[in-house]
Amino acid sequence: MGPRAAMLTKKLKFKGSMITAMKYMSAFEESLRLMLKVPTEWNE
Repeated sequence: MGPRAAMLTKKLKFKGSMITAMKYMSAFEESLRLMLKVPTEWNE
């Protein structure tokens, strides 16, 4: 599932205006791709 579909189905949570996110969808998708490259360890 891509960022656009995740956002529209509310599987992706974020703070801010959905209208603005949709207006700048290409930049929004690129920022999500960059976030995936950040090494992360999840401690549960």
